[in-house]
This record gives sequence, structure tokens and C-alpha cells, in this order.
Amino acid sequence: PSLAGETKTYPLKLNRPFKAGQKTHDRFKAVMSKSQRVSQGEKVFKEEATAIRAELSGVTEVREVTPGSKVRRLTFKVEKFTLTAGTAAEVQPFKPGTIIEATGVEDRKKKFEVDGKEVTGPAAEALKEFFSLSGPGKKETDDEAVYGSAEPRAPGSEWDINGKSLLETLTDAPFVLTEKEVSGTVKFTGVREQAGVPCCELKM
Repeated sequence: PSLAGETKTYPLKLNRPFKAGQKTHDRFKAVMSKSQRVSQGEKVFKEEATAIRAELSGVTEVREVTPGSKVRRLTFKVEKFTLTAGTAAEVQPFKPGTIIEATGVEDRKKKFEVDGKEVTGPAAEALKEFFSLSGPGKKETDDEAVYGSAEPRAPGSEWDINGKSLLETLTDAPFVLTEKEVSGTVKFTGVREQAGVPCCELKM
């Protein structure tokens, strides 16, 4: 228990092993930016950016995990999936009840299919934002080492990511970075109940 006037702190646990057959009810929201530029030489004829808002909810079931207990393949049963691009009308890529199969594949990529057909376009981009998947042969990210905190934290607190630990997972990336070129901040935004369980929310 905390003393009067004392800010409550929480130990943060980021590495959670997954098991095949594990089910969770999930809700996701994201805002993505899609840029378009038409140019010839140094002359730019058109340049615009469109914000795409995505919202997804439903049931996730883990189908396959990696040796490090990260998710390799999962299915997601849609309850709600909406996309809104700029000022355009909201669209529904898939109806409630649709089963989306997601798989981590080579070269750090993710593949999404519905009824055996690959999902493409804005819907696929949104799904990539929502689901973390590990492909074969990929060095798995240690979330605790990269984003975690060795000490308990209070809501509102911030700390730097561990760039060295992040670089260790990018050995197969098609580019080379130094530790000085990798930076980021983690913020503990608050605590929210999920299915009756208090959960710490982090923003990165």
C-alpha cells in the first residue's frame, strides 16, 4: 500500500510467453499516414499526405509459437474492422465473423489471408500495425531489454529505450545503424482494466 501523498509505482512486465491455443479479446486503434508525391526531376507536381484511421476488435487465437514463445501464426475473428482515409466515408474491409489468418514470414514480413486470399492495401497496412509476429530465423526482440525499466514506474514517467539491445535484433536488416542513430522514449501513460485485470499502458 502507498502512503498518503505518495505516488503509486508499478513493476512493468513486457516479456509474456505465448502458447498455442491461447485466446484473448483485443481492441486496436491506430492512425497511419499515407503520402503521395508526383514529380519530374526537381519539379514537384503534386504532394499530399492522407491520415488513415483504423479500428479493430475481436478474438485472437495463437496457432503457432517460436522457440522463444513469440507468436508465429495466429487467427483473428473480426467483431469490428473500420478504416477511414482523410475525409472519405468510413469503410468496413471485413464483416463481423470474418477469420483473418496472420503469419510471420521471412525478411521480417507479415502475411495476412482471408479464405486463402492475401489481404492487401490499407487493410493489410493496418493489420501490420496491430499484430506482432515473428518469422522463421528472425532474432527475436527482447521487449524487456529494449523498452522495459529495471525499476518500478509511476504513471506519467518516461525513460529512454535501450538502443544497443534493439540493434542486436536488427542483424538481418537491409541497412546498418550505429547505437547513436537509434533513440526513442517510452512513456507510462496510465493503468486501465482489461477483463477485470489492471493493465499498464505504455506509449513508444
